[in-house]
Amino acid sequence: MKKIAAVLVLAMILALSAGCTANNAAQPNEESLPSQAEGTGAVQTLSKIDEAEDTPAEAPHTYPKSSDIPRVAEFERGYVYMELPLYDGWEHDIIEDGEGIRFWKSGDEDKYAQLLYYDMFGVCGTGLKEESIELTSGEEANVGYYDGGKDWSFIHYCDAPGDYAATNCGLEGADAESALAMLQQAAVGPVGVGRAEIEQAVRDAAQDIPYDRMSRPVFGAEDGTWTVELYAEGADAPMAIVTADISGKVLSILNTD
Repeated sequence: MKKIAAVLVLAMILALSAGCTANNAAQPNEESLPSQAEGTGAVQTLSKIDEAEDTPAEAPHTYPKSSDIPRVAEFERGYVYMELPLYDGWEHDIIEDGEGIRFWKSGDEDKYAQLLYYDMFGVCGTGLKEESIELTSGEEANVGYYDGGKDWSFIHYCDAPGDYAATNCGLEGADAESALAMLQQAAVGPVGVGRAEIEQAVRDAAQDIPYDRMSRPVFGAEDGTWTVELYAEGADAPMAIVTADISGKVLSILNTD
């Protein structure tokens, strides 16, 4: 009888042990349990990934890629920089001698827009209407229309170091609107201050100089410096020349008297 009882006890122990093993095998590790994302049909895997470490810092001029804008055209020379997102169905080439990007709707290269760097961009004011728009970057640009037309004529980027502008060379209707949308998301110029900030920096630094007017600030694409000339009342030659770096720091004030 004792032998029979011992055999029965051993059998029960083995059965319980097998049941526990099966239950443990059916339970995955808690760290890898899938969970249903709230409000979506997506299944997410729980893990201890440090997203801050795995996500690289965004480069200063990198346009955030999206499924809507899969391609980016770039131009860079010295302190001249531009990055233009391109929609599907659009083509581009690089204008080496004009420093910029030309782009057009596929199959219609005769009608295009071009984003260029200028030593000093200027337009005719006759029949001109300008509107200010906010770029994706948060900076501002002026869009010009002539003679009551619905299609834009130019876009002037106001806040970048240097003079960047896009011109419309025959695009109309929906194509003109698509080009404007791409240009609104363009990145132009290196990181630095624009013309308005330089003018204020010069005013602050030249308070002791009895000048009457200042010239339009000019950005040097080769060395990354701004130059501003100060004039006495009625004078044709400058009385002082101010240079500042790309961050807006005044480097020198040269008296020319």
